[in-house]
Amino acid sequence: MKTTTSKSKLAIYSLRFALFATCLFPFFCLAQAGQWTWMHGTKVTGSLATYGSETIFDPANNPSGLYEACQWTDTSGKFWLFGGIDSYGNINGDLFEYDPTINQWAWMNGSSVVNDPGNYGTQGVPLLANYPPSRSHGMASWTDKQNVSS
Repeated sequence: MKTTTSKSKLAIYSLRFALFATCLFPFFCLAQAGQWTWMHGTKVTGSLATYGSETIFDPANNPSGLYEACQWTDTSGKFWLFGGIDSYGNINGDLFEYDPTINQWAWMNGSSVVNDPGNYGTQGVPLLANYPPSRSHGMASWTDKQNVSS
């Protein structure tokens, strides 16, 4: 009787392991090869942004080193970065875009002043002078099928 019980337990544990491994397998398939590549920017921790001209890609442009920034990749493969906290505890409200095909950043919009309260303007009235305040911690982002990001 003990032999049957031991075999049954072994079969149950084998089945559990197989199910566990099968459930984890898709996550292993989605992982990168384990290699990082430094693409652009400074090696200095806590570096501040280099803005350049708004909407102009330039090799000298870089966002600040940030924590809790909002980031997303659009359907064109460009990487976007908004807000976040720099190494001095300042909250940023700038929007940068990185184009991997040219390996350059562009400051697209938002304030270059840290801890900026923003300019809401009049509700329902769009103006170029309107921009959101500096933000960090838990901002959500997504890109829809029409490549509209939020």
